[in-house]
Amino acid sequence: MSTNKKITSDCSIVFDLDDTIFYEKNYVMSGFNEIDQYLRSQYGLKNTAQTLKKYFFEGAKDPIEKFCQELNLNIKQQLICLMRESIPSIKTRPGIIQLLKKLKSKNYEIGIITNGRSLTQRKKIEALNIQYFIDILLISEEIGFAKPELEIFKEYMLQSRKKKFLFIGNNPVIDINPTKELKWKTIYCVSNNSMLKNYGTVDADWYVGNFYKNTINKIFIDKIK
Repeated sequence: MSTNKKITSDCSIVFDLDDTIFYEKNYVMSGFNEIDQYLRSQYGLKNTAQTLKKYFFEGAKDPIEKFCQELNLNIKQQLICLMRESIPSIKTRPGIIQLLKKLKSKNYEIGIITNGRSLTQRKKIEALNIQYFIDILLISEEIGFAKPELEIFKEYMLQSRKKKFLFIGNNPVIDINPTKELKWKTIYCVSNNSMLKNYGTVDADWYVGNFYKNTINKIFIDKIK
């Protein structure tokens, strides 16, 4: 872990979305609840969400497919589309909104680079109510490149007003490693609630387990009060 000097407002602050700004697991649970309501109204089925969550926590590779197969329902894609098109019931990780407000007040440029479908990722951002903080948003489906391809990060650099960059992400393979290659500063975001396992050793400049001010003030020159 580096002991480099703190980040100043001449640096663009770039976030991953899933499992960094919010917990992806909560998005999945919200989707299961949407499916439950739909199947209850259309098919009279009960306890769908409970069954899907059971499959999920048991480690099923595809809980929706397993559910449809067991009930002999040929509607898997329809249910997946329902999840993608609905506004999920999700919240930002603790401390994120406070951090975004502080960064914006200090004239930091704020961006998101995320893999995924345009509709899905934009629905997540809308549900989190963070669109007003974001100066640059790059979604892999819209750009034609996906992390860890360097092209998506280079596109961000082209759109940015800054010459320095800090990336905050939870996946060393697609978040930390490529941005380090481009000489960006990096924060590895650790969480026991993540859909992704925690890696023991990651070549990041900082590690954070939360976004509370006592952690973030060690990284940014402008203290969060």
